[in-house]
Amino acid sequence: MTDQQQPNEHPVEHHHQVVDPWTVEAGPGGIDYDKLIAQFGCERVSNELIERIERLTKKPAHPWLKRGYFFSHRYYYI
Repeated sequence: MTDQQQPNEHPVEHHHQVVDPWTVEAGPGGIDYDKLIAQFGCERVSNELIERIERLTKKPAHPWLKRGYFFSHRYYYI
């Protein structure tokens, strides 16, 4: 009986990250923002949302919003 050789499988790297109000820890790749968005049930801040904010407020959006400092939001219908 001969041993069958298995192809080399590369394990999927799961980076440990902790983000809460008191702690921010990430693996060597830094923070995975897509993972955060999924974990917290958020949505990305899109250009369409920024345009809507400007249209409704009749003012330019804050520069930090335009520069992507805020990357996600939780939209609540009122």
